Amino acid sequence: MVFAEKFVDIYDTGEFNHLLNEIVIDDIKQVTSSNSSPSGVLIERNFTRNTHRIVLAQFADNGHFDPRLLQIDFFKNKCQTDWKIFENGILSEKLYSFNTLPIENSYDETLETRDSIKNVFDTWSPYYKRFLDSVLKCFDGESENFLNGLSFSCNGWGENYNPSFDQKFNRIICHEYPDAQFDRDKTIIEKLCNLYKIVETDDDKKDLDSIIEKIKPILSKENLKINYKLIQSKLEYKEIELTIYPMIHEFRNDIFVSTLKCLHENFKFDLNVIKELNSWENGERMFGSISLKLIKRDKVEIESICSYGTL
Repeated sequence: MVFAEKFVDIYDTGEFNHLLNEIVIDDIKQVTSSNSSPSGVLIERNFTRNTHRIVLAQFADNGHFDPRLLQIDFFKNKCQTDWKIFENGILSEKLYSFNTLPIENSYDETLETRDSIKNVFDTWSPYYKRFLDSVLKCFDGESENFLNGLSFSCNGWGENYNPSFDQKFNRIICHEYPDAQFDRDKTIIEKLCNLYKIVETDDDKKDLDSIIEKIKPILSKENLKINYKLIQSKLEYKEIELTIYPMIHEFRNDIFVSTLKCLHENFKFDLNVIKELNSWENGERMFGSISLKLIKRDKVEIESICSYGTL
């Protein structure tokens, strides 16, 4: 309950009431009281839809860190963090993140990375190998692309992890080496949106073009790394997620401030939320990331998601 107490103390100050509320606090209490002690706790908040997930991080030096489900040493030896992601108090996703530089994707002539992904996914949830190949090929050429992590959907937690047959997905997370090439990022996003059927009509294309133009200041920013979070499944998911990180720690504040400024100017992101996010990181408090989800409903939409928590 140590982490729950930290969040309660922060909430009681009244300084972060746009980031914390009683529902979020109660979820943190429930999740942390019924799971092994984590290295850190994050709130992943979708501010567009007013939903949230609770994320427990287990670093490699935590006694509960367990990369066994990665199956093969190629990934297990490079795993740095083991994440449990909860929705409504129920484990919904299990994620492993890596030391990325040894896991190159786009110039992998031996196909070791891509074959290893398939070997792991074959033990997790059902997916289409040809679709996975098409997704990974979107990153071929021009820039180096590295694998950040792998995850799968869950329906519970216990002695054995249990891949969900309700949601049925795996996910790859990869990033381009940051070079502030807007045209390169735009091309990748367009290819992915076509593959994921986010763009199917001329109107969809116009919607996507408008969104990409509005986030151009983000995509063109130097020292900014984009993680592409991409679902692999036999179900249809018309969405991709772009997670914004600074390339190195010194640029964290500049990257986050400029990204939030762009979201406010172009997507009416709440100024009160921005103010609290900009003052969140302090000592044990950490501002993790900002994500942009491109999703097809009645039209192509963008959702803003932020992760923040404590160590």
